[in-house]
Amino acid sequence: MASRIYIDLSSDDTFEENYQKLVRNLYGKPLLRRPPLGTAPAYITDEDQIVLKTSRKVGAIKDALLNERRSVGGLISDFLETFVSSLEDFRLTGGAIVGFDDKVASSIEKMLPLRDDFIDFTFILFKYRDSVDLDQIHEFWEKLAAFTFRPEHLGSWSEVDFDNFKFFNYELMLNFMAVLLQLKRYQEAGFFLHSQYFYRSSTNQLKQSGVGILNRYVQSLDQFRNNRLGLNRVSVSADLIKARATRKDVSFGCIRETDLILYYITELRGARVGWFPRTSVYVSHGSSIDLFDRMVSKRHFERVRTLFGIDTIDELDALVDAYVARQSNNNQGSVAMLDYNISSLEYVIVPKQIGTTP
Repeated sequence: MASRIYIDLSSDDTFEENYQKLVRNLYGKPLLRRPPLGTAPAYITDEDQIVLKTSRKVGAIKDALLNERRSVGGLISDFLETFVSSLEDFRLTGGAIVGFDDKVASSIEKMLPLRDDFIDFTFILFKYRDSVDLDQIHEFWEKLAAFTFRPEHLGSWSEVDFDNFKFFNYELMLNFMAVLLQLKRYQEAGFFLHSQYFYRSSTNQLKQSGVGILNRYVQSLDQFRNNRLGLNRVSVSADLIKARATRKDVSFGCIRETDLILYYITELRGARVGWFPRTSVYVSHGSSIDLFDRMVSKRHFERVRTLFGIDTIDELDALVDAYVARQSNNNQGSVAMLDYNISSLEYVIVPKQIGTTP
């Protein structure tokens, strides 16, 4: 049956179009030709490839959402659980060995399809479902945070053994928040931005932290690899984020701006563990942030204020004043801010300019 072609000539509405298809196929001149097969991605040709368990699950969730099937809740839970269990396939050991950064970089490359599955899942979930169980997603992020610490069963270990997960969590949260902001789900984005995340440390102590726990320093890349290969880069992690931002629906510009938004808001709230915007190395010094600039519009401010966890402009003004007071007593980090092209917060968020137009 492989060589057979079906053309429907029974409908008057499509007769002419399908008749042309018939004539073209009879003479070997089809209207559409199959394009040549492109180069296979590395994770397919690699002999050590890991078959992802999340494949094809996103499509089932979309179908259930669009058709309002009762199974959608179970499918969402199954996807999140499968995603977490899939990460176990990427655990690394041997961080004390010279050149371990190659293993980290290779592992990160193999995790790219997993990242894309989650981005697709996020788009579908928040685009087609008005009410999302945020606690369920929050619990998922807590489980991901745990991967950057020593699991209880592991005896011998090195801190950099978990660097692939540190990078992955940073990239995944960046893309997750970028999608929420793109879909204008500001209330949901604010929920994850201001939540506390519980996790077990490497000493098995139960601790909690802000969203910054999902943005931990990747020493094997930003220090060891940078020095070993003589890269002389401000942030190898930032370079990787940029190189991997190949999706058309989440551009690197969007990711970079999201990175800075998370930084400024966690700074504004005085978070003990803030969010450091590594991708800001690709920002021209003094560049503005579109979401903040638009707050001159009162209507826009009313939509995005939940991102800041406030209700009024006066509350935002008070937060900025408190931030400035804290900074006057703390001059640390000024070199890092210059290296990463980070403008001071009071020049980026100016309460006197907010809500001055309808």
